[in-house]
Amino acid sequence: MEAHSSWSLPVDARRVSSDQSAVTVGAEQIRRLSQARTAFQGALDIVACDGKYGHAGFLRLVQGLRSGIVTRLRCDRVLYQVQPPPTGKRSRPQKHGSRFAFKEPHSWGAPDEVIELEDPYWGQVHLERWSQLHEKKGADVPYDVIRASVHQEREKPPPALWLAWLPPQQLPAGLSVTVQTIWRAYDSRWPIEPGLHFRKATLGWTLPRFQSKAAGDRWTWLTALATWMIFLAQAIVEDAPLPWQKVQQHLTPQRVQQSIRPIFALIGTPACPPKQRGIPPGWPKGKRRAPKSHYPVVKKTPVAVKTA
Repeated sequence: MEAHSSWSLPVDARRVSSDQSAVTVGAEQIRRLSQARTAFQGALDIVACDGKYGHAGFLRLVQGLRSGIVTRLRCDRVLYQVQPPPTGKRSRPQKHGSRFAFKEPHSWGAPDEVIELEDPYWGQVHLERWSQLHEKKGADVPYDVIRASVHQEREKPPPALWLAWLPPQQLPAGLSVTVQTIWRAYDSRWPIEPGLHFRKATLGWTLPRFQSKAAGDRWTWLTALATWMIFLAQAIVEDAPLPWQKVQQHLTPQRVQQSIRPIFALIGTPACPPKQRGIPPGWPKGKRRAPKSHYPVVKKTPVAVKTA
């Protein structure tokens, strides 16, 4: 992926079955990717996730991997500090520390790390980090919280962004992860959004209505391969803008797909030539029509995640 661009390349695709959820399937994909990258011990892998995965149920499934996880959090979350030390009194030990509410600045306390920087795209950036916070039902999954405030030079800057950081099991030798590293990793996630839109709107990923799951899986992989072909072709195509379009220096996926037609004309196509115009023969007489298979409607229910 290239930051602040439209290019994002799929490396895996999984269908969410009726008895699964996107959270469990996504966690399994991350575990498989982390295992496949075991040989690259000197690299720091960070997986950036959307707010759909910003909870302890997902982070519990990806805890202890060689990949770090950064995910967006809702701006109304309430977390808790680490468990306070025992007081020695005969009472039930406290499970949670002091309250940490995102909408209550007086509950934050002093951050563990603060960085201010100037970014050519985001302007003045103010980053804060608090360590070892947890949710009320996720005391076994502590993570760091990052508050990112951008465009601070504006009169009305946008609302701050809250992120959760789950560090990898072991950092590569000689590397340290600062709050700037975590924020940069999540900032690089943006190309996923226009990449998904390109596959759906331009390549027709979700347009067909197949009668079998296998056909849907094959179509998903075909659109993924087409995305890679368009990415590899950007170095050899010449921009062919339409009369009302401006010339681009850095071609977007849609512009490359639009300009790749002359190359396909030289390569040719394995498809059959078009049929001649005229009156079609119609359905053969005596041949029975097989009705389409009907399947029961499956209604998904939330999948309960068991705690260890």
